[in-house]
Amino acid sequence: MKTDSSICISGHRGLVGSAISRCLKSQGHTKSVGRTHAELDLLDERTTAEFFALEEPEYDFLAVAKVGGIHANNIYPAEFIRSNPYVTPRKLLDVSLLASSGWRASTSLTVGLAKAYADFLTTRHA
Repeated sequence: MKTDSSICISGHRGLVGSAISRCLKSQGHTKSVGRTHAELDLLDERTTAEFFALEEPEYDFLAVAKVGGIHANNIYPAEFIRSNPYVTPRKLLDVSLLASSGWRASTSLTVGLAKAYADFLTTRHA
C-alpha cells in the first residue's frame, strides 16, 4: 500500500479503528477518508453505496462494531445482535448497490489478497 493510497477506516473513532488510523499515519499515510456514524450509517445500504462510489477508497479497513459492555449487552441484546453481524457481510459481499452507483473494483479479489499477503510477509517483523 502506497502512502498516498486512498484509505477508508470504517470505525476510525473506535478502539481498533483508531489504532489502525494511528499506525497508518505513523507510516506516512495521508489520504484517509472516513465518516462518523452520525455522518454515515453503514446500515443504510443506499448512502453507504453512494459514499463508496463518491470517495472511491483503494483500501477499506472494516473496524466498525456496536459496543457497550456487559450492562449494555444485557439491556439491548437484540440491538447488538442485529447491528454487528449485519454490517460486515452486507458490506463485504453485496456489491450490487456499489456497482449501480458506478463503483468498480480496480483490483480483483485474487490480486488484492495476493498483494496483502505479500505485504504481510515483508512487514510482519518490522
